[in-house]
Amino acid sequence: VLATAAPFALGAVSSVAGEACSFPIDAAKVRVQLASASGVAKSPLQALLSLGPRELYAGFSAAALRQVGYSGLRFGIFEAMVAQLERSRSGRDASSSSSGNSGDRFVPPHLQLFCGATAGVIAAAACNPTDLVRIRFQANPSAYPSLAAAFTSVARADGVLGLYRGWRVTAGRGMLVTATDVAGYRICKEQLLVARLGADPTDARTHVASAVLTTLLQTIVVAPVDLAKTAIMAAKSTREESPSGSSSARAGAGTAGNAGFLAVLRETAARGGVAGLYRGCSFYGFRSLLH
Repeated sequence: VLATAAPFALGAVSSVAGEACSFPIDAAKVRVQLASASGVAKSPLQALLSLGPRELYAGFSAAALRQVGYSGLRFGIFEAMVAQLERSRSGRDASSSSSGNSGDRFVPPHLQLFCGATAGVIAAAACNPTDLVRIRFQANPSAYPSLAAAFTSVARADGVLGLYRGWRVTAGRGMLVTATDVAGYRICKEQLLVARLGADPTDARTHVASAVLTTLLQTIVVAPVDLAKTAIMAAKSTREESPSGSSSARAGAGTAGNAGFLAVLRETAARGGVAGLYRGCSFYGFRSLLH
């Protein structure tokens, strides 16, 4: 039981610690993405310096709650799926060895990517409400007086399903993040650096190189999807009441609340070109590296 629960628990604890270190960077990233989605160019450093003491960690309780569920689930599910595949391959290898054939217990890259994508979709979709509330707080720290009030306000205005606004793009992002991050890290380390280049798997430099390669890949693949998700989730329903007023709460989100994923990407690209889709990607990459 402990062996099964360990990946879930360790994934959750380590991700909350990473969130605590990188949360101000994430808050600035959200501001840059919302500005880009509305056609305004803002540098990541500009966004970070514009955050006040209250804004730096606004919504951290929602982010920590999200990491407990999201990261705990994705790490746990991924490790369980890969372990099952390794056991299956080990059994076949034992049969092959007895018949004179050698085998390889390592799970092929395409199956690791499949495990990562599956784990990411499940975890992201399940934890969509906490992600939505986190982004609402980061977009407008004064939008809600407390975490409980945020959940209540959204549910009262749009029903419980309102907490799942943007769940499709969130699940898609979760699929890409976990496939490129969790699975990508293992592939880079075990099958590129160690197996092909002869790196020492216990050397800290191998871990760092794997993390850097994984972060670069993840940023290229995920940054535009992350921008669209942020814009869609930050947009409030016109029925939702907030202390700061509905118009200011939706500032920077444009019409994303009523637009689909591809529509948000098209509008952002039309306003800022392809570069607009990657605004804030430097902070996204740095945050991912810390995690």
